[in-house]
Amino acid sequence: MSRVATIAQHSIIQNSIFKTQERVYQRQIQIATGKTAQSFSGIPLNAQRLIGMEARMQRSEIFVLQNGLIEARLALMDSALDNMFEVASELKVRLLQKLNGATGTAGTIAAEASNMLGTISGLMNTQTNGRFLFSGSATATQPVTVPVPNPTAFGVPDATYYNGDSTQLTARASDTVEVTYGIPGNRSGFQNLIGAVKATIEGDNTDNETLLKSALVMLNRALKDLPAYRNEVGASLNVVSRATERQEEFAVYAAGIISDIENTNIPQAITALSADETALQASFLTIARLSQLALVNFL
Repeated sequence: MSRVATIAQHSIIQNSIFKTQERVYQRQIQIATGKTAQSFSGIPLNAQRLIGMEARMQRSEIFVLQNGLIEARLALMDSALDNMFEVASELKVRLLQKLNGATGTAGTIAAEASNMLGTISGLMNTQTNGRFLFSGSATATQPVTVPVPNPTAFGVPDATYYNGDSTQLTARASDTVEVTYGIPGNRSGFQNLIGAVKATIEGDNTDNETLLKSALVMLNRALKDLPAYRNEVGASLNVVSRATERQEEFAVYAAGIISDIENTNIPQAITALSADETALQASFLTIARLSQLALVNFL
């Protein structure tokens, strides 16, 4: 029982005990759950920072996911362009042989060229996740008509085969980086490539050497343009890849900050819990001793 002489000490010690008990309770929860608090009110000084960091981390994760899709499209486009170059190179060899008289009579390379045209149109109609890669911004439209129609005039490149548009796609790879990417299938390199194949078939079938020479000219132009297109795709891919790397680095940094705010430092929490429990025991002992104090003990 408190006496008038000791009531002030009792009040101070009881307040201290209540606060210490609350800390012990909170430490026990932190250790059991692994979290520094169960709600934002438990971290008033860091709540706003935590919310902001989590929002930025989520945005960064969205960028990484989106960039991964763009990188996959660009890699597939690069592979298609590489294969087109290989086909064009093979056709050039066959054309030179034909013009040098090494392959015999008319019609001997038309069948091969027809197969090559099927390969080229298939590569230009490459799609992923329902998106056609060479259609410009008209990604739902198959860019090349199959079977590929004849040009308006053999030996003259045109885009009569093309169904897409001329617009390149634009995407934001990060808050500060915007990338334009994609190669529309109506560019001159593709017109020359398809025009060369068509001219080869027609020239071989009609034994028209002039048309075959025109096919070779167009083919040389296509062989010059296709590597340039690959370089353009590669440049876009590098921009996206670097942006992705920066987003991933930030995600690691943000995860560390969030962890520091949210998660309990178990060794520190155990040490603090032990100190609070010791202080609590000392407080109980002090109250016990104060309750035993009486004037008679000093007479």
